[in-house]
Amino acid sequence: MTRFPILAVGGVLAICAGGCSVDDEDEGPDLQIIPLPVTPRFPVAGGTFTVSFRVINEGTRSATASTWRMSLGTTEFMGMIPALNDGESFTFSNAFTATDPSRVTVSALVDSDDVVDETNEGNNTGSALVTIGDTALAIPAGG
Repeated sequence: MTRFPILAVGGVLAICAGGCSVDDEDEGPDLQIIPLPVTPRFPVAGGTFTVSFRVINEGTRSATASTWRMSLGTTEFMGMIPALNDGESFTFSNAFTATDPSRVTVSALVDSDDVVDETNEGNNTGSALVTIGDTALAIPAGG
């Protein structure tokens, strides 16, 4: 009796008379960046605000430790992302000084040194638009 290997791919069983191979192109880590709400929600000139991003490994394999960068204009900050198993996430934040009333964009990049071989390198950037007011927004008590 001849035995053939059986391979399950995407819920379909295949009998492999000549040998089976699996294309693992979609297997591996995939770091994805997600912007989180700015705090305080309405920063004012002269104050500070904090921008946070979450990086999640949406891939099927662990991602090695890597780096993140966050920038506002010419001001740049950098930090480390620990190794992340598939499905795990890590949040990083940075505080900025609000100089003038304006709208500014804070940009972030994960795996900034390109050390993680990902299935999708196109989702490693994110940004947060921050509107800086000239006075604090007063909300009356009970309203």
